[in-house]
Amino acid sequence: MRFILLLLLFLPIFTIAQLEISVTIRTTDGNMLAGANTYISLNGQKVMSQVTDATGKVMYSVEEPGNYTFFYKEDIKGFDFEMKEGRRGQMSRTLTYDPEGVFSKPPKADRSGIAFNEINQRNVQFQPTTGKCGYQIVLKNLKGQPGTNVPVDMVDMTSKTKYRSRTDSRGMAKFFVPTGKTYEVDVDGIEAVDIIKVPAIKYGVFTSELPYEPPKISERMVGDSIYQSNINQTDGASTHAYCKIELINYNREGIEGEKVYLNDLNSQRVYVGTTNSDGVVEFMLKNGTHYVMHLTMERDVKLIKLDETRGFKTMGMTHMYRGTEAILDMLANRKRDDKGFIQKFEETPIEKITDPKVETKVLSNGLELTTEENGKVPPITIANGKMFFSEGFYSKNFYGYDPVRKSVIWGVKLGESGAGAAVYSDGVLLINTYSCTLYALEASTGKLLWSKYLANTLYSNPSVKDGQVLVVFDNEMELQNGKPFVLANFDLKTGKINWQKLLSDDAIACPVIADDEVHVASVDGKYEIFNLKTGDSKTMNSGKALSSPTITKDEIFLTIDENGKETFASYDRKSFTKKKSVPISDSLFAEAGSGQCFERMHFQGSRSVHYKGLNYMIYGSDLICVDAQSEKIMWKQNVGMNGDLRTVVAGGGRVWVQTDKDAILFFEAQTGKQVDAINTNCPLYAPATSQSGKLCYADDKGKIFIQQIRQTLNYPQWGISGEHNLVFEE
Repeated sequence: MRFILLLLLFLPIFTIAQLEISVTIRTTDGNMLAGANTYISLNGQKVMSQVTDATGKVMYSVEEPGNYTFFYKEDIKGFDFEMKEGRRGQMSRTLTYDPEGVFSKPPKADRSGIAFNEINQRNVQFQPTTGKCGYQIVLKNLKGQPGTNVPVDMVDMTSKTKYRSRTDSRGMAKFFVPTGKTYEVDVDGIEAVDIIKVPAIKYGVFTSELPYEPPKISERMVGDSIYQSNINQTDGASTHAYCKIELINYNREGIEGEKVYLNDLNSQRVYVGTTNSDGVVEFMLKNGTHYVMHLTMERDVKLIKLDETRGFKTMGMTHMYRGTEAILDMLANRKRDDKGFIQKFEETPIEKITDPKVETKVLSNGLELTTEENGKVPPITIANGKMFFSEGFYSKNFYGYDPVRKSVIWGVKLGESGAGAAVYSDGVLLINTYSCTLYALEASTGKLLWSKYLANTLYSNPSVKDGQVLVVFDNEMELQNGKPFVLANFDLKTGKINWQKLLSDDAIACPVIADDEVHVASVDGKYEIFNLKTGDSKTMNSGKALSSPTITKDEIFLTIDENGKETFASYDRKSFTKKKSVPISDSLFAEAGSGQCFERMHFQGSRSVHYKGLNYMIYGSDLICVDAQSEKIMWKQNVGMNGDLRTVVAGGGRVWVQTDKDAILFFEAQTGKQVDAINTNCPLYAPATSQSGKLCYADDKGKIFIQQIRQTLNYPQWGISGEHNLVFEE
């Protein structure tokens, strides 16, 4: 018996990791929210669901490690939490269902361009004064200890006044301010940590306590780069959010030794970290701004939003990445023929999205879709009554949507973020990502037909005609004749290589196809024409091309640099000789090779559109109409500055263009008289598309609009069709 007892004493004790979560949901009037649907997601995938009981409560038990999110009542996000390896314990949260915003505080005001009157109140004394009050703001950490010597400001946006103070040994900052006002409270340089409404009374003294947990990290600055260590505040701090990023390869194994860069979009600061043996890197990111994540061989990976400055924030994400060493090894050992052309392109896998986060709201004039905010959305593609769109340039997510059923028909997660405008042809969607793959998806299902890792960066979009896909990419070899780029022809359905030809530089936005010819205007200004089927080529002496061409039966229209002037020129399509030219400016407005990747992929500049014998283009803020035969400027209209991505769309005797005034304007094609307008209620960062009475566009905040319009417009995808030749015909 004694032996058995001793044996039992030395047996290992096994425990199961488990976290019990209790959530109670109330309404704004204090009642319990019974019968509400709730669920939790693990790493973005829905894993459990329950309904609140009569007391507004649900209980969940989780065992698998990972980053979870609790949702309730029509996909309202409640909170995030992390289940760590081996963790056991309990968690309870109480939430208030507040659809009318009864308890919500106003958003942070826009302070850009404001010169504040600053008043030092560090040693202020309270004196009874009509219309003023004393206000004491006390900072305490999570243990109840005072936050001492911390700068605190009360900011009155209406009078543009900033009252400045600093906490004493008790954690108290004192202010003497006008009553009947709303103040934003800044703490330690972070704007609008809280919003305080001071009632309109004769006099009084108020005290408000704010949680303040200073960041406890070691930081080292090298130029604009910030290197951090000793990160232990996994619940975040008052001024900084805890951010955990995990990099995994396609086998879902952690990648060690990868550099991760987080660029502050509102400053030159860059947080730099290196993944550990588990593929994990941690940061403490300063609140009040947005960050973009970059990797060594993949750019613009993810948008991290920390503009909300109130409360303690933690976040975690898992990103699938081929791996820097694997990419460099792949590029160095690609199979090439004797001319240096790649003979085998590696595939990039995609994943199916089983629980797409796309909310649909019915408006009086159409639909509003809400996705996660991930930067600018490329032009939406319309085909067979369905819409196809990226969630945003910083997202891998891509969706097919049915506006009749008001639902997502499929969703996929591409191998990289940075998708350009999807090109539709014969039931297939073609998508280039900035870093670095061409995908061919079945439009009806989202099924991957084929993919090709082309190059480390792609700055242009594919074109397609007669089942042949044309795409330009960096061949990543210094080849003879100074032509390091390639124009490739792939089979639409299989991805089979038909032919490849050398180019001196990247294409301006895309190849353009007309009949059996493929026209490529390169960023360096050269202009070449290839046979669609054979790849046989000829060069046109165009001068320095500044835009993609527009091609009719007899002519090629092109914007060129002629003696330092932006010039509209026409060329004979048979002889390739210049016929006429007309300067549209005494200087050059924009060049295709400049700008960020989103702008380069969709660059239009002053490219012309041809409609009924007239050409239309945008230069700066002017919409210009030029007679195609006489090359005379017929009329101009000021449509405001709105970047180099917009284009002119024509049809029904009218032309339309988006403006910088959240609107689309319509003009008579012959006279330039404005005859109509559509209000979009948001800035347009990429061209709107339209077909069958539906106008599709997006903002950069995760909203996509499908608007019913009375005008008949036919522009179903960026560049009209897969050929990208901007010739409009009735």
